[in-house]
Amino acid sequence: MPLQPFKQLYIKTLTITILVICSCYANPAIGSETKQEKNAIDYYSHLAKVPNGAFFDPPEGWGFADPSLMNENLKMLVVGKGSNVLPPTINLSQEVFDGTMKEYIEIAKRITRDRGGSWRRMGTVKTAAGKATLAQTETRTEFGETKMFHAFLLHRGIIHIVTASAIKNEYSAFYDTFFKAIQSLRVNQSPEEMLSDSARRATLDDACATVKTQWKAVTQGLETKKRRSETEREQIVAVFDSNDFQNGAWRAFTERVNSEFEEMGEEWQEAVLQIVRSELIRA
Repeated sequence: MPLQPFKQLYIKTLTITILVICSCYANPAIGSETKQEKNAIDYYSHLAKVPNGAFFDPPEGWGFADPSLMNENLKMLVVGKGSNVLPPTINLSQEVFDGTMKEYIEIAKRITRDRGGSWRRMGTVKTAAGKATLAQTETRTEFGETKMFHAFLLHRGIIHIVTASAIKNEYSAFYDTFFKAIQSLRVNQSPEEMLSDSARRATLDDACATVKTQWKAVTQGLETKKRRSETEREQIVAVFDSNDFQNGAWRAFTERVNSEFEEMGEEWQEAVLQIVRSELIRA
């Protein structure tokens, strides 16, 4: 999975959120007790077990959305019932991110305002997965003014974003429901934590250490910093995406993970690659 340009991360997430809100109006079958809902329950049950996956507790009586609405960023969506044509929703999206929480929040704030929306910082909240940063935004959709409550959590190189939304004049009625769902956010075990055998963990550690040593060798000319400019970050990503690194050290690492941990499955293997890729970019 190629890393996305730094400034486009939140744009994609915000666009997904707005499309999700509109789709909930266009698709009245969401939340109905049909085969579609059974498929949704199967999907979300699986999501709760995926390594590095995230989940929140849906409010009682809310419906699971059709899994066909999900993509590589949007992972979870539940829909409630309101008195307007646009129902309240809560969704969970994820972004691989190599910066800091503060950097992501600044991007989110700037993009929201650039697109004509309002942004208000709401402090932090303790979730089941750790401390999340809160924000409240307002934006105009084809169905009227919509108010959103966001929680941002950076965990193992992944930004988890819970976004709760409702028509502005109904928002206050759902605030407590939104807040409770955000507090329930949790992140599944890491790939390493899922290995119960210490010898298997040692094998994974060795594979990761090898590719990190190789990465250090090819990035010797680039200064290591806790904070990099966007240009410097793009240089690091370019080295990672180069044919030399991809066809050499990274391919060897990928093949080792896939062959030595075949029994863990593709999702586990992809989670390992995602974590290590993020660690290299941020090193």
